[in-house]
Amino acid sequence: MANRSYLYAVDRIPDGTAPVRAVGVSEWPWDLPTVHLVLVSGHPRVCPSTIWDPPVTAIVAERTASRANLERYLAALPVSLETADAADEARGFLDRLDVALPYLLLEHAEIDDLDEAVPLPDAAAGWLAAAGDADALVRSAGRVRPDGLAAATGRGSWSTQLYFG
Repeated sequence: MANRSYLYAVDRIPDGTAPVRAVGVSEWPWDLPTVHLVLVSGHPRVCPSTIWDPPVTAIVAERTASRANLERYLAALPVSLETADAADEARGFLDRLDVALPYLLLEHAEIDDLDEAVPLPDAAAGWLAAAGDADALVRSAGRVRPDGLAAATGRGSWSTQLYFG
């Protein structure tokens, strides 16, 4: 595995019965950045992975609600020129996404697989719980240090060409 988390915009909630139309949004190596959780915080739910075979799961959320949570999160980040630039980069990329893709899908299984001490279903439940608490994610923004700004905002990760594109 490549040990990344992947974020896609998709046309429907994956149910494992038919392919979804997916466009790459972001990938992050060796971790699951906070911005990925924020971007699946709009009414998140578990769904079948679109990359891996069952029983591996992913998290899907409503894009509009997630984007509103992202705006609250970005507004709560410590104020600096670098933060403003990183927030503008995220907004600019997300503004260009096809409106016909109303859901955001987080594929987290590769990150889950890194910690052999935590069973995959437990890791998935933990990510879902974290994504489901948008207010806690927004509160965490105030504690972001300059060295954590990239993971907080996705700086440098916005791309339509992902490893699993």
